[in-house]
Amino acid sequence: QAIRQVHPGFTGAAQLQTFRIVIPQGLVSDAGQVFRMQQEIRRKLAELPGVSSAAFANSIPTDGNDSTDVLFAEDHVYAEAQIPPLHRFKFVAPGYFQTMGTPLVAGRDLTWTDLEQRRNVTLISENTARELWRSPAAALGKRIRKGAKDPWREIVGVVGDLRHDGAEKPAPTTVYWPVVMDNYSGNEHNVRRDATYVVRTTRAGSPTLLGQIDQVVWSVVSDVPIVRVRTMEEAFRGSTARAT
Repeated sequence: QAIRQVHPGFTGAAQLQTFRIVIPQGLVSDAGQVFRMQQEIRRKLAELPGVSSAAFANSIPTDGNDSTDVLFAEDHVYAEAQIPPLHRFKFVAPGYFQTMGTPLVAGRDLTWTDLEQRRNVTLISENTARELWRSPAAALGKRIRKGAKDPWREIVGVVGDLRHDGAEKPAPTTVYWPVVMDNYSGNEHNVRRDATYVVRTTRAGSPTLLGQIDQVVWSVVSDVPIVRVRTMEEAFRGSTARAT
């Protein structure tokens, strides 16, 4: 019963329809075109009847993606043998947290201009801000990076904590990189080819909506499988059931 009362960090789970696609290099070789296709799918989803917003990221809560790595903060000094703290890494597009119903605690969200101009900006979770700088407001303007050869990226926003691993586990300290970046982890141009879409709508789960989602995706990029089709209520309820 206690687990069922845990707030997951997002709202209206029954109204959040999710699904995942991957645009492989063999189908679309140009990474910039992949990003434009992802944007076009998002735009068309947002225009469907009864949809209030749509967004995408590489990963959503309870999908099993637990990618974790070291994080360097510019104003923190690390001893020669010291390993910086590990944090969960996610990649998001603008509007993802608004669609999920996750609060912006301090600062601002990413913008499409940020991504299109490849600005070195990023977002972090509230617990990451408190771990490194004691408060969300103090984290704004600080700079972080993944590796020693990466450029420093400015923290422009702090968002509420999300329980990525289910209700029974605490929210991991998380960094939310843009889905499109230059010079990330040795890659001159980093574009995520996997995208999990989140659609906020009162029609979530309905066969009519799911059919329209298929039409939207295949009108932009044909022949890609549409998988993990479920509402966030189904996803989080499943993780809670496994925990109990």
